[in-house]
Amino acid sequence: MGEKSPIERFYDAASGQYLQKKLRMVSARLARQIILDTVRDLPLGDGSWQVLDAGGGGGLYAAEMAKLGHQVCIVDVSAGMLRLASKHLAEAGLTGRVRLVKADVCDLRVLDGRPFDLVLAVGDVLSYCSDARKALTEFGRLTRPGGMLLLEVESRFGAIRSGRRGRTLEEVYGTLLRGRASPPDGPDVRIRLFEPAEVRLLLQETGWRVVHQWPGAICWALLGARALQEFGRTQEGYARLLEMERRLRKIPELQAAGGDLQLLASR
Repeated sequence: MGEKSPIERFYDAASGQYLQKKLRMVSARLARQIILDTVRDLPLGDGSWQVLDAGGGGGLYAAEMAKLGHQVCIVDVSAGMLRLASKHLAEAGLTGRVRLVKADVCDLRVLDGRPFDLVLAVGDVLSYCSDARKALTEFGRLTRPGGMLLLEVESRFGAIRSGRRGRTLEEVYGTLLRGRASPPDGPDVRIRLFEPAEVRLLLQETGWRVVHQWPGAICWALLGARALQEFGRTQEGYARLLEMERRLRKIPELQAAGGDLQLLASR
């Protein structure tokens, strides 16, 4: 076996606490609910879909899709994240209903075969992979005509809001200019941060037709993680935040203001 890439090491190290954080953090719960709402409304017809969950190592989305009767394949570069997904799916009684594949999203030849109806590339997988263009080309190659891609990438502008992508003015300004950053706990990992027009152009150049675009993680970007966690600790508070998120993401002028950019595209 070859040496692990920086991104493999990063996610392998993060896998121990990943699932607990995603289930506990209000921002992650809101984001997951918004994505699942969007998926349920997609015009892909009744019956079982073939779904590729790209970079879906925690298994949270795959589990929900499997519960709806869809056939899911998780592909992830991290063996640690895939082990986490396997454990989560087993606890949910879904073992055998979701295929787990270790691969880089930039090279998915291992998946050649029946085309997918839907590719989920959420959780900023294109921001963390080595070549977003190659990944989008691979997704397109594996998607049937009329199939769809639900994509989420980190926003260049929203990313600097929290200090995660720069703690000094010089670091923040550099992030804004370059559209590249590293997480505080992964200095050798390079994250690509997108502008709205940039990601639309990249989709078009790789053969995708953009259907819709929304701002993502708006409440997180406006309120901050600490306030969001406090406001969402009760059921009533969480419901109000979810209502706010749904309303705010419908405002086109907020495209670049959220922590993420979410796009729906078709073949």
